Amino acid sequence: MQWREDLLQAWFSAEEVRCIRNIPLSFRDPPDALIWHFERGGQYTVRTGHEVARRVLLQQDEDDTTTNGGPIVAFDHVWKKIWKVRVPPKVRIFIWRALLNILPTKDNLGHRGIAELGGCVFCGADETVVHVLLQCPMAIASWSLFPAWAHFNTDSTEEFKMWFHGFAADHPTQELEKVMMCMWMLWFERNQMIWTGRHRSSTEIVSGAMYCLQEFQELHPPPKKHISRAKAKWLRPPTGAIKINVSGMFHVESSFGGVGLVVRNYTGAFLACKLVVLRGVSNPLHAKLVALREGLIYAAKWSNLDCHIEGDSQGALHSVQQGQADLSHLGCLIEDCKILLAKQERVYLRFTERKANGVATRLAHYALHSQEAAEWVTDPPVFLQDVLFSDVM
Repeated sequence: MQWREDLLQAWFSAEEVRCIRNIPLSFRDPPDALIWHFERGGQYTVRTGHEVARRVLLQQDEDDTTTNGGPIVAFDHVWKKIWKVRVPPKVRIFIWRALLNILPTKDNLGHRGIAELGGCVFCGADETVVHVLLQCPMAIASWSLFPAWAHFNTDSTEEFKMWFHGFAADHPTQELEKVMMCMWMLWFERNQMIWTGRHRSSTEIVSGAMYCLQEFQELHPPPKKHISRAKAKWLRPPTGAIKINVSGMFHVESSFGGVGLVVRNYTGAFLACKLVVLRGVSNPLHAKLVALREGLIYAAKWSNLDCHIEGDSQGALHSVQQGQADLSHLGCLIEDCKILLAKQERVYLRFTERKANGVATRLAHYALHSQEAAEWVTDPPVFLQDVLFSDVM
């Protein structure tokens, strides 16, 4: 299924044609539906609703700061950096609350109508987030123990959020981890002072923070990036069955895609293969879902046999195998696959590594540079013979 190029070129601009091509087509002609496009599956969830509301509030704050002549900070980049640092989860949550100015400081509690609670427990000044964590004499004494701290201004009257985002954007992750841990420890000591009337010295606060950070990182080492695996290899289907391998590829600059599929029997003998040229693809998953749909359609030719369809996209396979309806812009492709799968009782879906999907991948890559679809039956094309041979050796 493809858009009619003659009509697109006659009625729309080049940019409009590009956008329309990227809209997937279904053989079912499904009705339009309202979707929540902030969730991958198109269904509204409280989690994404909360996240969108939070981002709107943060954007408003950013706009206000820009209007008042303040610095423009790449907030999204900094938020991601904060959530990736190797500190205890409670520390990340604490910093998140501090950035949103929802810590129960005496200043914040006063704004909520709670009775007068006095000032900072260490110095008596107005207790705001920026005061407790940066400007209080206890905080200044603690930060003075950091060698690099002398080069950073803590006397600024700007909001804590702006200060912290500027620091996080300009300093390495290891430095950010130490600062976040020390800020949490300062807040802990503030609470200890309120409830017990006792607190530790600035030296003890910093050493305690560094000890907690070191202990946490030793118990939670970063995941290993390189894990040795046995080399993935194509496997023959069970006796009497056939296997269809499918693959989809996506070219970002042109928004073109290619689909390849190959059919082999239980001895590994070639039966057929096909490539499909896609003129409009929005992302890699789009191409993978079209490839899976093509494989399910092709499987109907061997309806009297067990058919194992293998693809190298876990995302595409998971989308088709889950029960919940998908309302995303790719939902029509997912529903197409579900319907085709339900009609064929002898078809089984399975994930395989891309290295074990070499024939279909080469076909899909070939399709990217082809002008039209092609199909081969009984005799494979020359450009596939070497990889077909290596699969059965």
